[in-house]
Amino acid sequence: MELDMSNKKIKNPLWDNELNIEKRLDFLINSLTLDEKISCMSNANPDIDRLGIRAFNIGGEGAHGVQARHDQGWDLREPDFTTIFPNPIGMSRSWDEDMLKKSGEVVGIETRGLFAAGKSGSLSVWAPTVDMERDPRWGRNEEAYGEDPYLTGSLAGAYVEGMQGDDDFYLRCAATLKHFYANNVEEDRTFTSSSIDPRNKHEYYHEPFRRIIKEHGAEAMMTAYNEINGVPCMVMRDIKDYAKDRWGLHHVVTDGGDVLQTVNQHEYFGTDAQTVAAGIKAGVDSFSDNREKMEDAVREAYALGLIEMKDIDEAVRNRFGTMIRLGLFDAYGDNPYSQITIEDVSTKKNQETALKMGQESVVLLENKNGLLPIDKRDAIGNIGVIGPLADVWQLDWYSGLPPYYVTGLDGIKKYTDTSFEKGLCRFKIKADGKYLGLDKEDRLVIVDEKNAEIFEVEQWDKKQFTLKSCSKGKFLSVRDDINGGESGDICACKERAFGWFVKEAFKISESDGELSKKEAEETKVSQNENRQIIFNSSVSCGVTSWNDETLYIDENGKLCVESALQKTEKCDYGNNDEVVEESMSQKMSANEENRNEIDKSVKISHFEFELVSDGIEKAVKLAKKVKYPILFLGGDPMITCKEDVDREDIDFPAYQQELLEAVYEANQNVIIVLISNVAFDISWAKEHIKSILLSASGCMELGTAIADNIFGKVSPAGRLSTTWYKELAKLPPKEDYDIIAHPRTYAYYDDEVLYPFGYGKTYSEVRYLDMTAEIKDYTKIAVTVEVENTGKYVTDEVVQIYVTKKGSAVKRAIRELKAFERVKELASGERRTVRLEIKIGDLKYYDVADERFILEDGEYEIQAGSSSRDIYLKRAVNIKGTARSSRDAWQTIKANHYDKYENIYLYEGINGFDAVCTLDNKTDGEISYRNVCVKKACSFKPEKYSLEILASIEDDGVVEAFANDEKIGCFVKGQTKTTDIHSEIGTAAFRTDKKMPWAAFGRKTDFKKYDIELDGNKIPDGEFELKLKMRGYIRVCSFKMI
Repeated sequence: MELDMSNKKIKNPLWDNELNIEKRLDFLINSLTLDEKISCMSNANPDIDRLGIRAFNIGGEGAHGVQARHDQGWDLREPDFTTIFPNPIGMSRSWDEDMLKKSGEVVGIETRGLFAAGKSGSLSVWAPTVDMERDPRWGRNEEAYGEDPYLTGSLAGAYVEGMQGDDDFYLRCAATLKHFYANNVEEDRTFTSSSIDPRNKHEYYHEPFRRIIKEHGAEAMMTAYNEINGVPCMVMRDIKDYAKDRWGLHHVVTDGGDVLQTVNQHEYFGTDAQTVAAGIKAGVDSFSDNREKMEDAVREAYALGLIEMKDIDEAVRNRFGTMIRLGLFDAYGDNPYSQITIEDVSTKKNQETALKMGQESVVLLENKNGLLPIDKRDAIGNIGVIGPLADVWQLDWYSGLPPYYVTGLDGIKKYTDTSFEKGLCRFKIKADGKYLGLDKEDRLVIVDEKNAEIFEVEQWDKKQFTLKSCSKGKFLSVRDDINGGESGDICACKERAFGWFVKEAFKISESDGELSKKEAEETKVSQNENRQIIFNSSVSCGVTSWNDETLYIDENGKLCVESALQKTEKCDYGNNDEVVEESMSQKMSANEENRNEIDKSVKISHFEFELVSDGIEKAVKLAKKVKYPILFLGGDPMITCKEDVDREDIDFPAYQQELLEAVYEANQNVIIVLISNVAFDISWAKEHIKSILLSASGCMELGTAIADNIFGKVSPAGRLSTTWYKELAKLPPKEDYDIIAHPRTYAYYDDEVLYPFGYGKTYSEVRYLDMTAEIKDYTKIAVTVEVENTGKYVTDEVVQIYVTKKGSAVKRAIRELKAFERVKELASGERRTVRLEIKIGDLKYYDVADERFILEDGEYEIQAGSSSRDIYLKRAVNIKGTARSSRDAWQTIKANHYDKYENIYLYEGINGFDAVCTLDNKTDGEISYRNVCVKKACSFKPEKYSLEILASIEDDGVVEAFANDEKIGCFVKGQTKTTDIHSEIGTAAFRTDKKMPWAAFGRKTDFKKYDIELDGNKIPDGEFELKLKMRGYIRVCSFKMI
């Protein structure tokens, strides 16, 4: 039934859309009771009939199309089919703001159409993700727009504009930016802290959020799970201080379960009430936790005086302000988006937009000797399609379901007949020498050889692989939700590997049993040079489930996981000691039965995989028969990595590498189509393979888009939005967020890379002929670049403009992207002048001495090229700016505003300061501050100074002070007077943790003022570099001369 969102019968100011929005909200706030206000603080508000308010839920997914699968436990319905685009990392490779806006329009229209039909979700959509993709190991790289804040701000900003529409007041839907901020490690993300200093914060991690909110009008934002410098993101001051007060954001929501995690995992507060109070004070408007618990928490916080009515009013006001702009209280029907219906969902026009986006997101990585495009006449009878990713369309966690999809194989078949070989090996499997088969319910059981099932094995990395039953055509999956009624068996029952927990992924483990003689003889071919098992011949190994559970054979000959034999259920015993005692007694009795159950079962020591069909051999045969083998390789968005799962390395899957090399040996015209949302080390392929095309997964027209590029209907002109590194050895750990001091991304990393940021070839050659750069109105630099297509194919070209600051006072980027344009359909022989603008304000950097952005005086080099390392033209401009200021040593200097450091991290201090902390009590930590000056308005220079530091110093702690590397003072704990400082930081018990040995120390609040006596004769008259060297457990918030 269609929903009519207008309501002319309601006669109150909330519904009077001729009134100013502030007056409408004033009426609402004055009309709601306290309980009604509190009921609107979670993601779902109830009906409030007397005011005509209908229940409304905040939150739905729209990363690359509306996610309306309805396949989760709280929402089990038939799916609504929607238009699905390439994953965001794929869309970002288009470098096309116009297409991103059109794609966003489709998402906004289909969101509105489904909502109007009462079919699905919310008009408040949790997309796009704009976290900076600074590390290739991050599990969620598929969800965002690359490693550069300017590119991300431009492309995701265009997507937001498309989603929300062009009306000056009304919103088609409300875009919600994710996740604020520095959310780049999935492992332990619900309690780890990201150490972020001011320059990285302001120049990098804040920047895409700032740009999209200020310049593109994003309506809402979601906080991240992690901590920033020891403070959980949902309670940090940056939400209000920056996102709302400085950038103009309207609405803020927390991520799912964040309140609970702040108490139980961050251990920052002791209660939900304290947490929601701090969140509301920080600027959060809606909490994505259990509704009833959030209402209780807000009510308790108010009763305890942790928040005031004005705090609740502001949050409710922000929520309903968004709802009014969505047209949910529109009595007179002025909302231009109210005409959108279910008929506007999944239309042919929308699908054409998805195809165009798919075509533009393809990147040509290699094309030696002009192997591509393939002439359609030459393709007849000469094409062979090979590879495990050729005949599949991969579903990712945030994807919706399209009404149809086109695989790579399907796309090739639109152009020509072709033969196909998947290239995967098939095996019979033995568990401790006994064959495995399927019973009548398709469960994995012990059978005789005659009834042994044949399985197709697909290997995704060093550990993970999937098993597909050849007779059933379905994947083996572990059914181990014991509390949910599952029995812990293994069943051939899944169409694809998919789920929050991917239970179709098994893991190679150490074998408990001895290898068979056959395996010992074949070790050389079943393992690579790193002793890695590869399923390209008969092998023997240990196998565990998706979550490392041991596999057993139960007394009935059925394979199961260990937890099935234990049958342990989770119980919440509350506070009743008698119930606990009785329950524990029952549990002990049950455990005895479980032990008997396990004793009757057999733990499987090793598995043997008997080769039945050699997929590589078949692939080689096909490759030898055809002129052009097209090999589809890549990753799986649910197994390679995903939300909650980072990658350990960037290695290309070993089995696929074996397949590739074998096919190449058979036919050197092999063309690789790499379906991947992440960067792989494909060094071998880069050196040997003539043509490599890259496409992200996700697009419903994936195969059509790829085939159109292969056969020349379109010329590939996508560009990489991340750096593809050759190796991880030269990168810092993924937990290190400092891209400046420990170089990462194209802006600071100057070592050799596999493919640079912005890289991508075309079928034609485009020459960069001339360039101008001229300052206009003291606010912008007008740039022109003349390009010429000297090749024979019509092509797009992405003109990229970078800026380098010459002679900076601080470490600046090698170059930074400041403008770009995808030049469309450049004809053969055509010259075109491209006009771009650089905002002079975008050339500022955050200065730690001034504690603000400054525009440096001097020369800036404007560079034009086709990638961050393919620069063809340069022009210099001189800009009148300013120089960084001296640091007045007599004024408080924030410790985290250092110029250089060694062996420290940032954590929460007191009185609003971040604290610079030593890593441990064995390694010296150092922090340096340039341009320090002690000149003071006095007629003499004192011989002695004191440096007062606000710090926490454990016993035996030592702080030494240096001026230009000359020691000028030393402090040893216990030898100097101190002044106690009292401040409250959190309320939870402090946690010690093996992964974070500093956590318990970091949460302490015993900060004091310590005086370090300095030798005035050694302190220079002018500016100098002040360095503090720290030994022991030490945290410093600030310092100044006294």
